[in-house]
Amino acid sequence: MHQKNRMVSIFLLCIIHTNLSESQQPHKNNVIPPVYNYSPVVTTLKLQQSLFASKLIIIPIILSIALCAQKRNIFQMITHYPFTFLALSFFTCNYFIDTICKYQQINQALNFFIFSQNINCYILSIMAIKNTMKHIHEIDQTLFDEDEFFYTIKQNTGHSFHELEIFTFELINSSLHSINNLCLDINKIDMGEKIYLLFKDKISIEHVLLLSKNNQELHADLLQFSNNPHQEYKQLTTKICTLLKRHINSFI
Repeated sequence: MHQKNRMVSIFLLCIIHTNLSESQQPHKNNVIPPVYNYSPVVTTLKLQQSLFASKLIIIPIILSIALCAQKRNIFQMITHYPFTFLALSFFTCNYFIDTICKYQQINQALNFFIFSQNINCYILSIMAIKNTMKHIHEIDQTLFDEDEFFYTIKQNTGHSFHELEIFTFELINSSLHSINNLCLDINKIDMGEKIYLLFKDKISIEHVLLLSKNNQELHADLLQFSNNPHQEYKQLTTKICTLLKRHINSFI
């Protein structure tokens, strides 16, 4: 079993490395590395949410129709078979209550997962900004001050970047755990800490542009940064830090 898990991990790392390496080529920048792509999980959770919401609408309708159409037979059952009627009522109410609970659990898991991935997107955006500026300075044969960059993050968020990374890891793991507890058949890739640490220096602005496509404001800012990094990077870094701080404060 352990040997199988190791083989799967090696296989995933090879796929991720291939995708990240290919992302350096301009014509392949429209591919999101699987380890960062969480859209299928959100889509499946929303489908499950819609399914249980439909049940909550359909069940009362069916019961109402049955009550109107079979009113006489239902009263006869209550009179002649009270225990049977009570048993049927119990199982029907129990099923309806279970459906409500399941819907609420899916809704909470979905919101928590989206929240964790929003935080994750901000962290990846910060890394993409840093990687982009570092690459530009290397081309210009100048030194990019990473210490100053990370000090700016700490100054604007109140937390070091390492602390923010740990917080993000814990959020993602907790959100995936909550999904597992729902016993839903959802295929998901857990962006583990080791994978992130291994490839975070290769995260490009193209990756986060694709990941942020549902966040119009962030996407527009990242696009503006990609067109004019020298002028936009300080302002964008400060803005992302502000968003991070606001989200963390709302969570705490």
